[in-house]
Amino acid sequence: MKLHRLLLVLFALIYTEASAEPTGKVYFQWGWNREVFSRSTIHFSNGDLYDFYWDKVKAHDKPDFQAIPTLEVTIPQFSFRLGFRMAPNWYLELNHDHTKYVVSTGQSIRMHGTINGVAIDTTGVLDNSQFHFEHTNGANFWMFMAAHKLDSVFNSKKFDVFLKAGGGLLYPKTDVTLFGNRLNNKFHVAGYIAGLEGSLRYSVYRGAYLDLAGKVGFANYVNALTVDGGKASHSFFFAEGIFSLGFQF
Repeated sequence: MKLHRLLLVLFALIYTEASAEPTGKVYFQWGWNREVFSRSTIHFSNGDLYDFYWDKVKAHDKPDFQAIPTLEVTIPQFSFRLGFRMAPNWYLELNHDHTKYVVSTGQSIRMHGTINGVAIDTTGVLDNSQFHFEHTNGANFWMFMAAHKLDSVFNSKKFDVFLKAGGGLLYPKTDVTLFGNRLNNKFHVAGYIAGLEGSLRYSVYRGAYLDLAGKVGFANYVNALTVDGGKASHSFFFAEGIFSLGFQF
């Protein structure tokens, strides 16, 4: 089932429940995100063909918010949360961020290692036509989070504060160009992630709410796929801001 069809089913279920007083046992939310990333050293390897590094490269996100509104809901950087109450004020949450990670073109980097068995150590400017690297059909952070709702932070029933911690898997689709050869690869499990999140909710009406969240974490890609059967590995820290519309029922 395509993602937009799954969302229609979820929202239909939520709408059906909206006439009843929400119990807070389950919540679902959908929104958009922005990220900043730490510098990252990327290791490219492919047997005897090459084994080299890009040292401490800069990268940025790619929000594509100009595509909103669209039925192609996976184009902008989006986030969704699905939580289930396990105990009073405690939830288990499926936490997904469709983020995008793009190595910045035009930056000067050091590239060192071996190519066809020949040692290299050079500094140059990244040019998209020869070298480029991005996770843009998602860096795709899939996580399970333990979420705790704090009591009495605000003297108002309109506001709730949630603190979350957890980890999970990275499921990217990497678009890479090496030596002028480009491949927009397949989705696959490529590593792991851990993070912390805090969110402030404002109740709008019955079970509907607005959610403003901040998230920090560490992502480690151990086998991103590249051209001709090669692999890339890298890790980075990130900080993320998320705005969502949610429903609890």
